Amino acid sequence: MKLPPVITRNKPLIKFLLLLGFLGAYFLYLSMEYGAGTGGVVAALSWSFFVLCTPIADGGFLLDFPIRLLLGLPMMISEIVVWTIAISLNGWALHYSPGDYDTTSLTRLFHTILTQPYPYWGIIFLSGLGTFLSLRFPGLKMSVVQADGQNVEPVTIDEFRFAPAETYDVIVTPKEDKAYTIAAEPMDRTGFALGSLATAEGMKGEIPAQRPRALLSMADMDMEQMMKDDPDMEMTPADMISGWAKTGTPEGQKALSYADLRYAGVQKDQREPQRTIDVRLGGNMERYIWTINGKKFSEAEPIRLKYGERVRLKFTNESMMAHPMHLHGMFVQLENGQPAAKLPNKHTVIVPPGQSYSVLLTADEVGEWAFHCHLLYHMASGMMRQVVVAKLDAADMPATETTTQGGHHAH
Repeated sequence: MKLPPVITRNKPLIKFLLLLGFLGAYFLYLSMEYGAGTGGVVAALSWSFFVLCTPIADGGFLLDFPIRLLLGLPMMISEIVVWTIAISLNGWALHYSPGDYDTTSLTRLFHTILTQPYPYWGIIFLSGLGTFLSLRFPGLKMSVVQADGQNVEPVTIDEFRFAPAETYDVIVTPKEDKAYTIAAEPMDRTGFALGSLATAEGMKGEIPAQRPRALLSMADMDMEQMMKDDPDMEMTPADMISGWAKTGTPEGQKALSYADLRYAGVQKDQREPQRTIDVRLGGNMERYIWTINGKKFSEAEPIRLKYGERVRLKFTNESMMAHPMHLHGMFVQLENGQPAAKLPNKHTVIVPPGQSYSVLLTADEVGEWAFHCHLLYHMASGMMRQVVVAKLDAADMPATETTTQGGHHAH
């Protein structure tokens, strides 16, 4: 359903007012239960939880929107300001009013995360550094029911690999009255992040054996560019086996693939894309600059989309590192071989080294949105763009970095 122009233009304001109303109602409830002072602190701490621990909830928009509107600050600067305020608020509360964290279940959980570096800070730190993890429950199957918070038809698997910002909701059914291990193993196979699924406190599962490390090969490189650089290059059959594809999953067990994901329901927008936007991911390791279409963020123009437009984003990874590309504000649909009605929604997509992947996007949220690699050191070094969704005249639509509609991209 197409929204009226007035609603379209005012969607950011409407979103701000709804979030403000929700926080205000929560503050009134807390004030009636615990008094205005405690209610105000707890409401603010709850807001900071959503800023720091669950960014997808977009709680930071409550401050981000008015800061950008009144001061005209760029999005990156305003988000840094919001995070600084959230961190400072918790620094004050931990020092001067720690008892307020014991008011609600949410603030108690938040206090645990803030005050117990292991394992919570370690998980956040590893995620920020950019660790790809393979997660499994040895001896148990998992049923994947959500990807990036979006419902999918259940898929039974033994393990899945995920990147920073990706999330999967799974259902696990223990078969015996014992502790089962939750094992998250990084790609370099240097150790584990471990937990236990148990029926009683103190029970611990067995530590699984480490699996061999897979090394990237020439198959994980940009072969087109390699052949241009050295047309006479000789390669063995072993060189053509992708190291990225070697997950180490035991024979007879299943690792999740994007191709397995099917949207639970029927996608509302099944249109063909009106145009294709090429997104080439590259970098220079000597200077340590990461780029999109050969430009770092400070040199690049925004990607401009017309509200309601349907486009294809065609990722081409010209580097030997996987990049989890993350879009704020909107979900994309993976072109994973499923029917148009069943293409799954995601906000983060892993683009493997030396490979291409494509997704579909309906520009249904007006605003300025960050679009970046979620390996944060890649983002900080330039692999980021701003996506602007607005009502544009045809003359305003960019002609660069796009191709006309063609055949379906092969995966």
